[in-house]
Formats: sequence, C-alpha cells, structure tokens
Amino acid sequence: CKAGEWNALVECLRQLDNFCLLYTAERKYDLTGYWRAIEKNSAGVDCVSVYQTALVDGPFPADMIRADVYFKIGSFFEEIARFEGGEKAFKEAVVHYRNSAQNLDVARANSALARIYITTSKHEQAEQLLNETLEVYNREHGEGSLDASHVLNRLGALYLECNKLEKADG
Repeated sequence: CKAGEWNALVECLRQLDNFCLLYTAERKYDLTGYWRAIEKNSAGVDCVSVYQTALVDGPFPADMIRADVYFKIGSFFEEIARFEGGEKAFKEAVVHYRNSAQNLDVARANSALARIYITTSKHEQAEQLLNETLEVYNREHGEGSLDASHVLNRLGALYLECNKLEKADG
C-alpha cells in the first residue's frame, strides 16, 4: 500500500459504524490484521488513539447504544493487549450504562474491566469490581446463578493468585 492508501484505510476503520460491522466473531480477525498492518507501515498511527478520538468526535452508529460501542471497543483493545485503551473504554461504558440504569450491563462492563486489572496486576481494583459485580448478579439473578458462579470462580482464582487463601476457601 502507498501512504495515501494507508490513510484511507485508517479513515475507513475509524468510522464507528464500520468498526461495529467488523468487530464480529466472523470478522474481528480481519480488523485486527488491518490495524497490525497499518501500525507496522504508518509511522505514529495506533488504533487506540484513533478510536479514542472517534469516540469523542463521533458520529455513533444510529442503531447502537453509545455504551455498547464503548464496550465493543474496550473488548477489541483487550483482545489485542492494549489494556490502557481497554480500561478507558470499559470505564466509559460503565458511566453510560449507569446513566441509563442498566445494572446488568454495568456488571458486565465491570467484569471486563476486572479482567484487565487482573492481567495488569491491579488486584485490589479487580477484587473491588468483582465483588460489586457479584452483588449485582446476586440481586438481579439470585445467588447461585451462572453469572454469579463465573464471578465467584474469578474471585477465587484472584484470591489464590494473591495468596489470600482464607478468602479463596469462603
């Protein structure tokens, strides 16, 4: 590709509606490949800054909830190990979900944020978010639900990793 073609590809990918079309189970590997090629061949271009700017500037896809777009971008960043970008996107998703009183989506975004915190060794922050998430799932679905069980499993693994054996047993 020539420089102008890389710039055109960046402009195409930065459109949030195009991102949402490409970030699917079937196409997300193509999206990742495009960004790896762009970052390798275009000095100073990185997907985190491009999408952070797009999230500020918009426009957002008409058929999507703003918080869901933040969540998808956070998931993309997490998958490609851009954890700082993922953290910021998930935090924004939480804010937007809270503003619209979508408690289960707040819990889902907090759980994703906790995964990033575990990966980046921010264990206290992860523990706090997982406990908040567990409270929501217990309240909304009842204790012993599948969602609550997943969170308890993650909390147990975190406690073992942090050598908090007494909490891991509980």
